[in-house]
Amino acid sequence: MTQGSLHQIGTRVQYHGMMAKIITSTDNDVIFQFEDSSLELEIVKRKKLERELGNVLHFVHPETILSNLPKDLSIEAKALILRREQYVKELTRLAGIHKIGGIKVRTQAIENVARNQSDLQPPSPSTLARWAKDAILHSLGVARSILANNRKQKSTRYDHLKEIALACFDEYYLVASKPYFQTVFDIFVDRVKEQFGGNTSYPCYATFVGWIKDICPIAASLKQDGKKVTNSMMRNAIDKLIVDHPLERIECDGISLAIGLVDDEGNFLGTAKIFFVIDCYTRCILGYQLHIGSGEPSSCIIDAFRHALCPKPAGTYNENCKSDWPMYGVFESIAVDGGPGYVSLATNGFLLRAGMKASIVETYAGWKKPFIERFNYTVRSNFASLLPGYCGHDSFRQQDVPLKKQATLTPAVFKNLLELWIVDEYHQTRHSGLKNKTPYDMWKTSFPDPSRGPMLPANYDLIKLPCGEVKWPKISGPDCHQGIVINNVRYNDGDCKLKMIGLKLISRGEEPIVRCDYSITDISQVTITDPFNDEQYVIPATDPSITPQMSLAEFNAKHVKRYENKGYGHKRVVAESQELKDAKDANKLHIKQIPRTKQRKANPSDIAEAVEKQQAKTQAAQAEAPKDHSVSEDSNPFGDIDLDNLEGHKHD
Repeated sequence: MTQGSLHQIGTRVQYHGMMAKIITSTDNDVIFQFEDSSLELEIVKRKKLERELGNVLHFVHPETILSNLPKDLSIEAKALILRREQYVKELTRLAGIHKIGGIKVRTQAIENVARNQSDLQPPSPSTLARWAKDAILHSLGVARSILANNRKQKSTRYDHLKEIALACFDEYYLVASKPYFQTVFDIFVDRVKEQFGGNTSYPCYATFVGWIKDICPIAASLKQDGKKVTNSMMRNAIDKLIVDHPLERIECDGISLAIGLVDDEGNFLGTAKIFFVIDCYTRCILGYQLHIGSGEPSSCIIDAFRHALCPKPAGTYNENCKSDWPMYGVFESIAVDGGPGYVSLATNGFLLRAGMKASIVETYAGWKKPFIERFNYTVRSNFASLLPGYCGHDSFRQQDVPLKKQATLTPAVFKNLLELWIVDEYHQTRHSGLKNKTPYDMWKTSFPDPSRGPMLPANYDLIKLPCGEVKWPKISGPDCHQGIVINNVRYNDGDCKLKMIGLKLISRGEEPIVRCDYSITDISQVTITDPFNDEQYVIPATDPSITPQMSLAEFNAKHVKRYENKGYGHKRVVAESQELKDAKDANKLHIKQIPRTKQRKANPSDIAEAVEKQQAKTQAAQAEAPKDHSVSEDSNPFGDIDLDNLEGHKHD
């Protein structure tokens, strides 16, 4: 690996946290020109700089020109890619940036390009939509289906039973008697039925055997054939992975621990999963990242790589550590498995930005990453076994007390204990594979000269930005003054950069939507990309309860969603009170006494009944009245009402 030098003009460095370049170098002095134009040139004594190397002065890896497409691409492939780009470019012009458009828009784009390029076999609207999605989401763009091999997704139906299968394999197969696979499979089926019920489905015999064959043969040989045969096997396997110096090859992998974590208020967060980055030459741990829950989020893997690439000065890890943590630097090669978090666009884009590229090894082939697999075993046996609430390697094993009830450690305490174990115990323990030296001694011996120490990545200022997960939120508010919301967390800045981006998009007739990169391990800030100049800004969270390094799991535990635990809330005292019942009765009585003012259609039967009652009253009045004041028989007591023409009633 090319190292930096204080003698070489143009060398990029980081000095006291600021990026600079050496423009003049003499035997006594070195002149720095900072990338921040507001800072003046600085002249520093060479002897002082040599003492500060590795502390406040770091060499930066030279920038490299990277391309997503291979250099040896055939002419036919280039022509196919160019043809697809023409159609996607026309669709972008008609539909807009990062938009696919409807069938009419895609059809118009196809007609325009086919007419201009004389294409006799233009693509269909659905095919053009697929090309447009590749151009937006994939690192290879429209060339994805031409260059990238489609990975087949493994079935995940029985993934939750794999731990039980491995436990049965460890207990009943890895013994000197070497039983048959069928015996171990029968034990596995009985254990599944006992734990999940007799009607539970389980994988077939062939799938079970496939799981077993994917396990590292070194572990099986150690228990079945003894140490002598195993040592011979390890020599044959390790001969293919010879490394000569630090950072030549690093390996990264995640390990799930059956231990629950809680927040400061005692709310259960989930189980712990740790992503480690190990240097194969010195066996040093370059970095790690704690993830709460299952899966392999890209942001967690990126944070582990970032932790490995950047210096770790005192105060950034457990303050009780007696030793330092000087391990960092740019890697020459990276070995990871084919998990979704490692092969994702975000992870590979981060590595390319830092000037590196990962090599993918076969999934479930632990012997192809022997150093990190062996370290994971050390973590389980020497660290996790000491923690309270750890339920062992088999997380599905029946416990007297459930794992969730045993959880007492907070993420902060867990990380402090892990850092103390790495820095003061693991790095200081003699290793047989290092000729009885410690990893710390191997690292210090490899870098006796500070001027030839590890280097920072080329884009050091960019790789520190939050990334890993991507969303396209809308800037809310009529004047774009309310910021954006991601995972129920609102983000906004005091410099109005986000607001100005939204207003400019609205002025152009576009939706105020921006690209947002964030990490689930630290939701205190996100990265916004300006769509007009591709500059990136860090936008903080507006909620004061969100502290730096707070994970999404910790936030969700404190802010339970509205309908997540829907059920009985609390006793309703007012509803059962006598005062409320009396008030309801009084209200009903009052409503009955209110006269109805709403008009309704006349009912002939009601009118006829009223007329009969009135006639009866009139006849009674005539019988009691004096002769001279009597009412004549021909007179009508109802005035102008025509009694004979009333509907539904005939006057007698």
